[in-house]
Parts: sequence; C-alpha cells; structure tokens
Amino acid sequence: MRFERVVVPTRFLLMLAHLIQVLHLLIQRTPHTQAAHDQDDLLSTVTMAKLDSQFVGMLSFSLLALAMAAISFFSGYTMFNGSASFACVMLHLAVSPALSYFIAARRPSDLYFYFSLFIDTPLLTVTAVYTISRCLQP
Repeated sequence: MRFERVVVPTRFLLMLAHLIQVLHLLIQRTPHTQAAHDQDDLLSTVTMAKLDSQFVGMLSFSLLALAMAAISFFSGYTMFNGSASFACVMLHLAVSPALSYFIAARRPSDLYFYFSLFIDTPLLTVTAVYTISRCLQP
C-alpha cells in the first residue's frame, strides 16, 4: 500500500479533529479563563476581559494555522508530499490528546500558549514553506 493512501485520510481526519477541538475551546472559553487564576482571587471585569482577549488571540492563531494547513492540503500543494504530510500528521497527532485533556480537565487558558507555541507555529511554518516552495517552482 502506498504511503499517500494512508496518510491523506489520516491527515484529513486529524486536521478535522484539531479544528473541532479549537472551535469547542473558542465557544466554551469561560471556564478556562476563570481557571487561569486562583479561586480566592476575585477577577475583576477588566482582568477577565484581558484574559479572554488573550485566549481568543491564541485560539485565532490556531485557527490561522489550521486554515493555512487546510488551504495547502486541499489545493494539493502538500497533499501528496510525503514529508509535509508526515510532519503535519505528527503535529496534529501530538496536539489532539493534549487538547482533549485540556478540554476535559478545564485547564487554565494561559497553558494554551504552549500548545500554540509548540504545535501551531511549526504547523504554520511547515505548510507555509511547502506551499511557497511549490508555488515558486516553474
């Protein structure tokens, strides 16, 4: 069996799972924002608004990385490229269990920064590099 016959559907399903998890976090972000501080500390509306806007910014960056991955995938630039597909599958595979735990355990929103830093930044970089290099080929 060819590598692409396995990787393409796997990559699509993992990308879809990552998207659903990020959208779920975007819709249900209040418990994660409230968990960012101790229970004894009463959050003012200014602090809550600041934490909420930071969390929305990180989730928007994740959506940007997912959009870039989807565009490069559906346009065919990285769909059948073995190394790009493998890198994207590994990144999506790394983030899915972590985000599932993040959602289930209602972890603080400031921890999401590390998911964004170590998963979404390489994902955006891999897809951008392969897409740009493919577009520049004659």
